Amino acid sequence: MDWLNAVVQGTLLGGLYALFAAGLSLIFGVMRLVNIAHGDL
Repeated sequence: MDWLNAVVQGTLLGGLYALFAAGLSLIFGVMRLVNIAHGDL
């Protein structure tokens, strides 16, 4: 069960990183400005 927990946690963390990257990419593509505080919007 330890490996299953590690796989699930890794998948969730990878999805979170992908969500942050997509948000930064979308904001940079629209505004041509890197907005690090995009999570605060």
